[in-house]
Amino acid sequence: MEMNSCKELRCKENSGDNCYNCFSVVIVGAGMAGLGAAKCLTDAGITDFVILEGQEQAGGRVCSVLMDSSSQRFVELGAQWIHGEGNPVFELAATEQLLSGTTSDEGLGLYLKPDGKQISLTVVQEVAGVVGDILEDCCRFVNETSAPESVGAYLTQKFTQYIKSCNDPLDVQKEKMDLFDWHVRFQTIDNSCTRLSCLSAKAWGEYEYTGGTDYNNFHHGYCSLVDCLLRLLPHGALRTSCHVRHIDYSKQAHVKVLCEDGREYSASHVIVTSSLGYLKENHKTLFHPGLPADIAKAIDTMGFDTINKLFLVYDSAWWPEDFQGIQLIWDCEEKEDADHKSWARCVSGFDVLADMSAVLLGWVGGEGAVAMEELSDSQVSFDCTQVIRRFMDDPHIPLPSTIFRSKWHSNKFVRGGYSHTTAECDRAGCGPETLAQPISSQDCSNGKRPVVLLAGEAVHETHFSTTHGAFLSGTSQAQLVVDYLNSGSA
Repeated sequence: MEMNSCKELRCKENSGDNCYNCFSVVIVGAGMAGLGAAKCLTDAGITDFVILEGQEQAGGRVCSVLMDSSSQRFVELGAQWIHGEGNPVFELAATEQLLSGTTSDEGLGLYLKPDGKQISLTVVQEVAGVVGDILEDCCRFVNETSAPESVGAYLTQKFTQYIKSCNDPLDVQKEKMDLFDWHVRFQTIDNSCTRLSCLSAKAWGEYEYTGGTDYNNFHHGYCSLVDCLLRLLPHGALRTSCHVRHIDYSKQAHVKVLCEDGREYSASHVIVTSSLGYLKENHKTLFHPGLPADIAKAIDTMGFDTINKLFLVYDSAWWPEDFQGIQLIWDCEEKEDADHKSWARCVSGFDVLADMSAVLLGWVGGEGAVAMEELSDSQVSFDCTQVIRRFMDDPHIPLPSTIFRSKWHSNKFVRGGYSHTTAECDRAGCGPETLAQPISSQDCSNGKRPVVLLAGEAVHETHFSTTHGAFLSGTSQAQLVVDYLNSGSA
């Protein structure tokens, strides 16, 4: 059956609909996965598609906010950098001259105790090397039949062995344990998980770096890449403020997509790029019939916790020119008190940003990331300043003139940061590869038609948690649709 005939069939069977809302493909979500899928279709000459985005703008977890209109400086409340060069996101950004040419780093600067004392660089580097070696060693379990219970269990076991082998004075041993506590906090943020005890050691080595320079910055915000991708798409392909509430794929010939405002769309193929956090909360009511058991199990079992970012903006930098930031080395045995609540203890540190002379970036993970969202800007500003004053041992450090911060857990379309594979996934035998399986039906010809396909960073086996992983996932799922349409089965 020809593609146009399929569209006629959809409209006939959906006679109550306006044919204006009948498409070959509906893409749910205009984040990097949705835009990747749309670009793939467009490049293949397929323009009979629509993107339905629930929020007011495209980008998903790319969220650039203009900080300074005079200099066009942006803060990134979502994705901060492009990781590596050998991927289509970097290649497109480079081709379109969107990159600033500067790169960043994390976890640099002064490693300070709560009393303001600095831990020696020698000890800092030694512990960093040990932790790095343990995590590197953890990569081997991806190819072995047995693996430790979790990344947290393996890291703790090996670091404890290291501490016992050192015969350090008690004060040095204590410093090393406090540094280890910082590395645990850093890794919970880096992996968007509440506890490393939930993080799969088996899957730790799945992630693949794409090579070249890391932490690549944009000249005028990550949003410039989103704008670039939108310009490549057919006019009118994007419809914002279209919150998809129900996807009915029970009929063989077409899928009905119902939006919250009552609008209904019909398509032969639906690519769903909603975040894993959104799917966890909504998949049981979003799809009819319910998703296949293995896909539903993977959604429920994979991890998707919250990380947030804090940008402290000052009228002028109160730190010296060579300052790289501070890392907060809490006493791991210290009890929390009323002045140092748990949310602030989940901040790993504050880094100086490239190209921004008077801005500090703080990362907060774990339970503190969620707790922070409930506080006012003034309270967050005060709490951060109190912590910085304490660790810098300087009561005169000013409050920031303004702050910008993310609230990804509160965003009903996201509900967290990004995905990770849990230890429970190992036991259940599921993961990103499970989510990537298309739901197909046998109709129109002897070929299997991909009806519902999931895409997003959580669906990519080796580039999860990245924008290029999301983009590649959307591209590969859209390519399945392209291949089907070009096969003659349509």
